[in-house]
Amino acid sequence: MTMAPYGYTVDQALALPDEQEQAAQEREEEAERRRLDAETRSEVAKAESEAERLRAKGRVETVRAEVDGQTGQARAHAHARAQVSAAERAAALEQEALDNAVVAEARAREAEAEHKEAQERKAKAAADLERADLERKAAEQRRAAAEADKVAAAEAGAIETARIAEARRAKAAADLEAPDLERQAAENRKEAAETDRVAAAEAQAIETQTIAEARSAAAEADRVAAETERAAAEIERRAVEAEDAAKLKPRERAVRKVARMILATAGGVAEQLPLADIQRELAVTSPGTASEYRQEAAELLAMRVGRHLVHGLGTGQRAGGRADHSDAAPGRPSDRHRPSQP
Repeated sequence: MTMAPYGYTVDQALALPDEQEQAAQEREEEAERRRLDAETRSEVAKAESEAERLRAKGRVETVRAEVDGQTGQARAHAHARAQVSAAERAAALEQEALDNAVVAEARAREAEAEHKEAQERKAKAAADLERADLERKAAEQRRAAAEADKVAAAEAGAIETARIAEARRAKAAADLEAPDLERQAAENRKEAAETDRVAAAEAQAIETQTIAEARSAAAEADRVAAETERAAAEIERRAVEAEDAAKLKPRERAVRKVARMILATAGGVAEQLPLADIQRELAVTSPGTASEYRQEAAELLAMRVGRHLVHGLGTGQRAGGRADHSDAAPGRPSDRHRPSQP
């Protein structure tokens, strides 16, 4: 990626401040070296000029001594002393200039080192600020991504919850229908058994035609019972599918199975359902476990009966407080036989 309109990459753009800072630092260091060199040269030049002046003065003294050579030994001796003094002074000035140059160079180097160290600290501080800014931006991006993930997860959870609720409603509706069909099948089987018993008793006293008619009625009853059992099996299959859709646990499935057994074979009374039947139907070896299943199934049925009563009371109030449904429209089942919605 380039940064329009300058044509730099991101790395180059980030490195520009450091490069510009380094170039400025190099220019400052070069200027400082030149200034120190100029000062050193100036001091050396001053020292050389002073030495030259002293040498010239010594030569003047020498010339004067030669001109005044006749003044005697005293003047010659003074001239010699003047030359020696001038030479010593020149040497001292040269040594002082040299010492000053060395000291100036040492100071220049020390100042250069301090300046370089200051520039390095400044560059490090700028780099730390740049890195902190990049880390802050990265943290903001991570927070934004985490928030987006959280929102997406919440939406997905809401959708999944709605699906599970719908599956549970379907399962509840199937559970409400299954007991009625199983109870009807049980009644049909009882009626068929009664018909068989009556037919057997009458077979000793009536003619063959009457016995045949009774047997025909028994066969019809068996057919009706078989159809009822098939319907109950279909309800059981739909209940299992609803349980699969609702992703019920094995224990929840077992409790609902026992509840249907109570309605179908025990007349809705949990205590009348033998624990042995529960053990055999659910392949449970412990009577204690079978008893727990029967107790939980009874509680489930009691809760649903309570919902039926509340629903029936609400329907009676809307119909003007009539509790008797015997005047229902023809062909329409009464509320007693209509499966209530969950």
